[in-house]
Amino acid sequence: RRTHQFKVQDLGRLLFYILAHRPDEFGLVPDLDGFVRVKEVLQAIHEEGPWRFVRQSHLNEVLLGKDRSLFETDVNRIRALTRKWHLDLHTPATSVPPLLYIAVRKRAHPVVMEKGLSSDQDRYLVLSSDKNTALKIGKRRDQRPVLLEVMTGKGEKQGPLFYPFGDLFVSHHIPARCIAGP
Repeated sequence: RRTHQFKVQDLGRLLFYILAHRPDEFGLVPDLDGFVRVKEVLQAIHEEGPWRFVRQSHLNEVLLGKDRSLFETDVNRIRALTRKWHLDLHTPATSVPPLLYIAVRKRAHPVVMEKGLSSDQDRYLVLSSDKNTALKIGKRRDQRPVLLEVMTGKGEKQGPLFYPFGDLFVSHHIPARCIAGP
């Protein structure tokens, strides 16, 4: 019983770190209200070795326990009430690495190469300067994603904007001419 209590407390600390301090470290980009989909949070937690066992019921225990005042839920979304990060979608990045990576579903790959990438208004394309991080994010949607390179210098002249978020960059649209890959 005591061990279980420690695991719930540890999970609460991890969840708070993810949502309040460094969602970008886990490949997560909250919406403008700070919410992240619970499914995405669980996928990110599963990538952390000792936390592969965590299910929705474990998150519910945290949300019903002593740490409940740290979080807010809304249907299938969750956020920390206190946030140390900042996402500014009004100020594009002034310094973007020349090459960013994004992993896409294997079956979407031909369409992406032809038409480019775009996202819904309330979602973002999440790019990373690190190939492994991009693959990790991509594997949440497809077990064998296709890793693509986005040439940002070429993209900046043609319109897409990149917004910094910790170690990640987000965008709403990337034209096909800026994308290279298999």
